[in-house]
Formats: sequence, structure tokens, C-alpha cells
Amino acid sequence: MTHANPESLIDWSSAARVAGRIAPPGPIGSRVELQALVDELRIAAERAWAPAVEFSGLANLIGDEAPIAPVYVVDRAGWAVANSESMARLSAPLLGDLPAQRASAQVLGTVEAAGILALLSTKVLGQFDPYGPSSGRLLLIAPNILDVESVIGAPASDFRQWVCLHELTHAAQFRAAPWLADHLVSLISDLGSKTDPEEDEAPDEPATLGDLAQGKAATAAADAIAGFAAGVVRAGRIVRSGVQAARGKGQAGLMDGFLGPRQQARLAELTAIMALLEGHADVTMDAVGPEVIGSIDQLREDFDNKRDSAKGMAKVFARVFGMEAKLAQYRNGAEFVRGVQHQAGVEALSAAWAAPQNLPRAEEIADPAAWIARVLG
Repeated sequence: MTHANPESLIDWSSAARVAGRIAPPGPIGSRVELQALVDELRIAAERAWAPAVEFSGLANLIGDEAPIAPVYVVDRAGWAVANSESMARLSAPLLGDLPAQRASAQVLGTVEAAGILALLSTKVLGQFDPYGPSSGRLLLIAPNILDVESVIGAPASDFRQWVCLHELTHAAQFRAAPWLADHLVSLISDLGSKTDPEEDEAPDEPATLGDLAQGKAATAAADAIAGFAAGVVRAGRIVRSGVQAARGKGQAGLMDGFLGPRQQARLAELTAIMALLEGHADVTMDAVGPEVIGSIDQLREDFDNKRDSAKGMAKVFARVFGMEAKLAQYRNGAEFVRGVQHQAGVEALSAAWAAPQNLPRAEEIADPAAWIARVLG
């Protein structure tokens, strides 16, 4: 349970409650049907752990004894609550305390956070959260999984295991690199630090939800991450960034307008890590083959078609909220992972999890050979 902090820019517990009320509930069923879905999703998660470890190439780093993360099957409101808890922890070192006279900023920040949580609660299928209790937790959002199943038409059991395979690959990543969760927090915290002389003109400009969401996205496989600014920001920069994003001239969405040069460099570093995590999970979920998931080829084709199907106003929303950038991370990261595996072998990527300095840099995501030369020699 998150607790409201009267001095914090965002009251995350209130944001979660509001998000749960305004998000549409999605597909529903009888009590018997819902219990069967919960049971089947838990079984899918249990079955997905072993292939996630094997096909991710991380078995030599985490061993056979590593247990899977606790599994929570939730509705959209439950996902909002769980994420508000993680976001409260992540945002604490970044947002800091606010003067009492800026109470209005908390209202604005909380309302915007609620809107973002409500929107994303309808998009996320599953999420490994390394900032949850103990060593992390796996969240499976039942109504969203049901919704996508009905659209793509693939066997439900295969699709559910496929989703779990992606998310548990993230669990394996954080198990292989126990320093990674804290490293991401430090990068997110650094987004709020303004030390460049050219940034002195706006010392009180708050960090954005987009910044936070980008950092959190590195921890969750199918999260659509981005968002509005939280707090009092320059209207001109918001409008300019939003219009450019809506016209397709930028991928990061509204947060483009809130980052100075130093912050942009840190965000590029975070985005590279996200691309690695998401791309590696995407490659892993496709590598298992039909002997593990019978309809794997159909699943990938149908799911990619759904990813690319947004049109009209939905397309504008995807641009403004940075969701197109999220899809680019899957594609670019997968190309990086495949490039490394093709040029240096499947096991070569294990070096990325050894230390923070081995993570790919922003420019290396598009140039696997450069990463290989720097890290592997």
C-alpha cells in the first residue's frame, strides 16, 4: 500500500484509486470462468520459467535452483495499484519534496498520473516488476489477455504461455544481474539532476512522468511507457512537443519538451537498456519453437499485426504518449540481440549482464559490432 506524502509531487495512492475508477473494466466473465482463467495463467507461468531460462541464454548465470517470481493475476485496477507502489519508490529520489505553496502542483501531478495509469492499464498484458515485494513479482492482467486473445484468434493456452515467457525472461535478466534494479534507479534519479550550465535557466522545472515511465519500462515486458509532465511546466514546450509528436516528427512524445541536453543523454542511456531488455525478451519468446508453443509462428504474425494496426486518433495517441517509441524499442532491441548472436554466438550476450559498463550504449543498439568490439574485444 502506498501512502500519501503531502510534500510529494504525486500522491500515488490517490492516483491509483482514480485510475481504477476511470479505466474501463474490459472483458469479464462468471466467477467460475474467472477462477479458471486465474488458475490457467498461474500454470502458464510455471511452465514458462524453464524455457525462459534456457532460451534466454542465462542458465549459466542464474543456475537451475532459481525460483520464478510470485505470480499475481490482477484486473486493471489492481495493476494500477501495483504500479503506483513501484512508481512511488522509483519517483522518490527524482521528484523530491515540494514547498508547501506548490500544493496545486500535487493535484495536477496526481491527476495526470491517474490518467497515465488508467490508459496503460488497458494496454499491458503482463509485467515483471523487480521493485515489488521480495525479489520481484509477475503481474498478469487478466482482462487485457482475454481481450487480445479474442482479437488474434490463437489458442488461448499458447498465447498465455507466450506472454509469461516474455515476462519471465525479464525475471531471469534481473536474476542474472542483481545490480540492475539499483542501476536503473540511479539513472532515473540522475534525470532529475541539473548540473549543465545551459539548464540553469529553468532550475525548478520538475521531472516528468515520461522520465519515470521510461525507467520503469525497463523492468516490464509489454509496458507502453510515456506520459505527460507531472507538475508546473512551460506551456510552450508542452505544445511544441505534443504537436511534433502528433505529426510524427518525434518518437518520445510529450516528454521531448521537458528534457535538457544532460537529461536527454541520460534518457538515451536508459532507452538503450530498455531496448536490450525488451528485445532480448522478444527474441527469447520466439526462440522456443513449436515444440514448446505449438502456434508460435502464428502468434508472432498475428501479434505483430495487432501492434501495427493503430490508425486515426489511436495513431495520434500512440505518438503523443510515446507508445510508438516503445514499439521501436522492441524492434531495435531485437535486432541488436540477433546481431550479437549472429556475429558472436548466443552465449556472447551473457557479457551484457556482468556489469553496468557492459550494457549497450545508445549508439551501439544500431551497431552490434561496436558493442562486441568494446565489450568482448
